[in-house]
Amino acid sequence: MPLSLNDIQFTILKNNYDNNPLVIYGLYQGIIGGPNIRKSAYTGQDVWRALKNNAIEFINSNRGTYGSDKSSDVFQVSSLYDRNRSYFPSFNAGLSAHLMEYIQGPEKTMLSQADTLKPDINDWTITSLSGNYREFGGSLADSNAALLDSVSSTVISNNAGPGASTLGASVGYGSSSTASKSLVYDRLDPDLLEHLIEINDKRKATNALNSSVTMEELGEFPVESKVEPKEKDKEKDKDQQE
Repeated sequence: MPLSLNDIQFTILKNNYDNNPLVIYGLYQGIIGGPNIRKSAYTGQDVWRALKNNAIEFINSNRGTYGSDKSSDVFQVSSLYDRNRSYFPSFNAGLSAHLMEYIQGPEKTMLSQADTLKPDINDWTITSLSGNYREFGGSLADSNAALLDSVSSTVISNNAGPGASTLGASVGYGSSSTASKSLVYDRLDPDLLEHLIEINDKRKATNALNSSVTMEELGEFPVESKVEPKEKDKEKDKDQQE
């Protein structure tokens, strides 16, 4: 029977694991705004620990949650939760209880005081193997939370480590026209970025090895003199006579 990704996510996994929302943190989406991809595969022994670690990382990043002092009644969360509403039958209450298990720092207080959860944090930028070496002009995030530090990078530093960049233009919260055309390079988790760059380096090395062609100048082959059969026979007969 054919299965779709939705069948796996919202039927098989959801039903077989008692609607446990930790499942959604194990489904890598290939975008910065989603949960991280792990360096190692899930195993039966560590799957729940690994999913919990993914949840903690995601929830405590500005990709997952964002609280603002300006609006204490509303707490912003990732649109990932909106796409997975079936895991939270009572969206506000169920999701709030889930987030409270893992959220840390001042956002925990903001979450507890909020009346409404607003799932409007988005970042559809693809997690390219090229890491932070991207071209300008692409759309990145469409929410205020994406501008957590009110700064976007405009110049890449080739000498810096993974995730590093040179400071560019400063933009304020809510400056959507600037934000939609900017790239915030520190949105990607540094460990994930380093891992992706490592994979890309291996891919380049493998491609170079498999696609390399060795050329050498062979020059001229020495030509062996050929003796006609009759001449050979004559020499053989002569030797026998002698």
